[in-house]
Amino acid sequence: MLFKLTEEDFKKWIDVKLKEKGWKLFGPNKNVYYEHYQAKGRSDYVLIPKDWTNPLIVIEAKRIGKDLNETWEQVKKYARERQAPIAYVVIGNKIIKTLHLASGKPLYYNGKEVDFFLDEKTAGNFIDKNEYHPQKEIVIASWKQLIQVFSFANNQLRADGLTQGDERFSEFCSILFLKLLSEQEEQDEKDKRRSPSKIIPWRLRWTSFQDKQGEELLNYINNALTCPGKHEEKQFCCFQKKYGQDIFQPLQIQNPAILKRIIDKLTPLQLTNIESDIKGDAFEYFLKESLATEKRDLGQYFTPRHIVDFLVKLANPGINETVYDPFCGTGGILIKAFRHIAEKIPKNDKEKLKKLKKESIFGSEITKTARVAKMNMILTGDGHNNIQRLDSLKNPVRGKFDLVITNMPFSLKGPFDEYQDLYFLGKGNGNSLCVEHCLDAVNPNYQDRRIVLITLEGILFDKKFTKLREHIYTNYYVKYIISLPAGAFKPYANAKATILYLTYPREQKYVWHYTIKNDGYTLDTKRKKKNGENDLDIFWKFKDSSEEEKLKVGFQKLAIEEIKQNNYVSIPNIYQKFDFSSKNEMVNLSELVEEINIKNKMKAPVWSLTRGQGFINQEKRFSERIASENTSHYKIVLPNSFAYDPIRVSKGAFNFNSSQKTGCVSPIYITFRVKNEKKIFPQYLFCLFQSEEFIKQAQIYSALLALLLTLLISAK
Repeated sequence: MLFKLTEEDFKKWIDVKLKEKGWKLFGPNKNVYYEHYQAKGRSDYVLIPKDWTNPLIVIEAKRIGKDLNETWEQVKKYARERQAPIAYVVIGNKIIKTLHLASGKPLYYNGKEVDFFLDEKTAGNFIDKNEYHPQKEIVIASWKQLIQVFSFANNQLRADGLTQGDERFSEFCSILFLKLLSEQEEQDEKDKRRSPSKIIPWRLRWTSFQDKQGEELLNYINNALTCPGKHEEKQFCCFQKKYGQDIFQPLQIQNPAILKRIIDKLTPLQLTNIESDIKGDAFEYFLKESLATEKRDLGQYFTPRHIVDFLVKLANPGINETVYDPFCGTGGILIKAFRHIAEKIPKNDKEKLKKLKKESIFGSEITKTARVAKMNMILTGDGHNNIQRLDSLKNPVRGKFDLVITNMPFSLKGPFDEYQDLYFLGKGNGNSLCVEHCLDAVNPNYQDRRIVLITLEGILFDKKFTKLREHIYTNYYVKYIISLPAGAFKPYANAKATILYLTYPREQKYVWHYTIKNDGYTLDTKRKKKNGENDLDIFWKFKDSSEEEKLKVGFQKLAIEEIKQNNYVSIPNIYQKFDFSSKNEMVNLSELVEEINIKNKMKAPVWSLTRGQGFINQEKRFSERIASENTSHYKIVLPNSFAYDPIRVSKGAFNFNSSQKTGCVSPIYITFRVKNEKKIFPQYLFCLFQSEEFIKQAQIYSALLALLLTLLISAK
């Protein structure tokens, strides 16, 4: 005897197929409802993702033999009434027809009409269009591939007329953010870390606009970034409402074709699985491009990721501690600190996680890059509300944070009149102001307060920082002084930098100094990774070892009493004992030479120092002006006098003006002359400074030599 299958029999088949696609028919995450769900219409299935008000899909199921036209009109009616973008007609155990309500057309997947049930994620791609063409994901496997993407975007934005550097970088980051956040949301849903559309509605995701063209694409993205009218009160209507006006503004791109090319370039890429700070890498690329073609204020520059990792590991921020970076750039240090703390928090400890997201990470940045830092924190897990765009020096913080981690800007240009009443350790010097801001920011009542900052190495020995050094040793325990190699920040800066690690004050008899010569990367402008153990590895291996073992691998001890007796100079080389015995008469350099400090009131031409070619007029050497427009504060170089760069003295940056012409050099240079040519010929002294032995010693004792020369030449 044959049995005739009923609609209920076929619905069981539908139940199995929906379950296979990840839809939930029962339980707390139920998203499949049957015809009794509402009195409005009686569609057989209503598929409603969590947190949705209206259905995503309605399904009408009929047994074999039912009239198709009648069923088709019925399902369209139900879809309109329930505002469902997708509808299915199933006859027996076969999908007969699909409908995209807005267009009135069937659904197409990769050019083929859909004849299968869609999972929730894929169905979301049909909300605004009836066709979906998923591209095969391309996983970025190398740094070179990532750079090619940045280069492509940079060239496209150039073609649209956006200016080099910050403007192009900022525009690209707005687009990149949409891609990264969409990827991250989808990955979280896939890993069941978040319910579907918990943060980003389907209509704001990358897949909702990636296939659009022309003005429709440009308008759609701009409306996703910021609503053209008033924001909807209770809904995530646009990114500006969700995260703030200071982060999201309409795109500056005018040509939709250029935007489409960038979208198409990014669409197939899988970016969230890269072990990299994408926006930080983008910032580095766009900054390099900018440096290659224009003169920039290098107070702001990129901190290499391995240096960021070292700083945060050294500071070791803990659960419930507040972390502050007053010069946060794109937020690299804060991102690392956030993740460092997050790894220590149990996943089920919601209170500690909430505190981390809302009350632990703080940063300031004076440039427009602050909005990128906010984007980065959103992608990291939040903390963006505590990132501010403001001048940290103009807004001192007194005793607010447990921990300061930062890479401060070097050699900021004055004048600093507006800060005169805010600081007292070095009002006229940008380096001193930055350090003092960090010192003031830590909470004096927190027993384990810490400051880990990268600063200019001149802080350790230059006489103009004596008061600052005294303040540090009086009010803090100097746990480590770690000297970084001269090329650590190439190509943005050549300045020699040092890491200071300061903690709460207590009795201190000595301070540990460690010099990093090999940080694991080449010290040229390319900064390629080197294989094998480096000095950072050695530091971590031996920092907690015995004194004897530490001294064997390069750590050096500086006695605090000796430091105090020498104006708090804190470089080890100056405390090394040298044998100056000679059969000839010994003469102090200060007896032979004297410093010249004549300002350029005569508008003399600006000279550059070179090895082998002497002084060269900058206008003849460079196609674009390098010096400041106003050179009245530059130093005059008289005939028969010398000039040298204290920072590059180890590179032979010494010159002697053997001509009868007068020029001027940067105010950071030291200019001097021989007092009495009967005692020593200037040409002989210059030959001494150019000798291989002098250069060799300069490379070994560069900081000491710069200090000694400056002290001896300026001695009265």
